[in-house]
Amino acid sequence: MMEILRGELRERELPFTQQREAIARVLFESTRHLSADDVEAALLDRGQQIGKATVYRSLALLVELGLATEHDFDEGFRRYQMKVGAAQYDHMICTVCGGVTQFRQEELEAVLSVVLQEAGFEPLTRQIKIFGTCHDCT
Repeated sequence: MMEILRGELRERELPFTQQREAIARVLFESTRHLSADDVEAALLDRGQQIGKATVYRSLALLVELGLATEHDFDEGFRRYQMKVGAAQYDHMICTVCGGVTQFRQEELEAVLSVVLQEAGFEPLTRQIKIFGTCHDCT
């Protein structure tokens, strides 16, 4: 992923800075959806102090480059994750602990496909968010 990032930046004539690399590395190595605060905390844990504005700009750039996705789980801030192919994932969000679980259900995909086809609707994107209480918090 870092080589792809380097190539994308080079193509746009943007510099590949140590800060951008560190922020991208935190995001690319995570298995969770990270907020800008999460990224900043992970950087501090690694002994790297990078300003929050730089974190926000770098995350936005990663989304713009198509290397990350941005999610709004109605928490008042956005979360980010490395983009992993073209598959569409939906999310279950725990209202107690804030945990986010991705899921993909083929039967749901099939139903949505039929609904969209019958309506003659061409979606650009979609997002299903289910709010509730996770197993650990019940």
